Amino acid sequence: MSKENDDDEAFIRLAKAILDNEPSERVDERDDINLIGGLTMPVKNTNKSKTTRELILKFYGDTDEILFADGLDDAIIGFEPNLWKVVYSRNKCIEITSIDMDELEATEYLEFNTFGAYVGEKTPLWIEDFKWNI
Repeated sequence: MSKENDDDEAFIRLAKAILDNEPSERVDERDDINLIGGLTMPVKNTNKSKTTRELILKFYGDTDEILFADGLDDAIIGFEPNLWKVVYSRNKCIEITSIDMDELEATEYLEFNTFGAYVGEKTPLWIEDFKWNI
């Protein structure tokens, strides 16, 4: 089997896992990352997210620039090829940034510094996925 077929199968497995909402593997390491707007925040590092970013770049990154939000790769839920934008789960972003602050603080921080930021025509999409803990 060729490497290209292996990559395609990995992409299909990843897409199914995202659609099935399987939890990602987490690593207990922490990194300082730069969020949109130039601010820095510590977050957990993840294995799954790097693969998602790599797959988006593999399948879409060869023709035009793609803008990612640093440190929020684990919140990527897709790619919108018509607008050429990475799609993030707002709730997952809040979960990721809630490491050192409570959920309300993380929500307010992200609303002001990330979700509301415009960084050009490739600004990512921040989608409400309605996976609330009610």
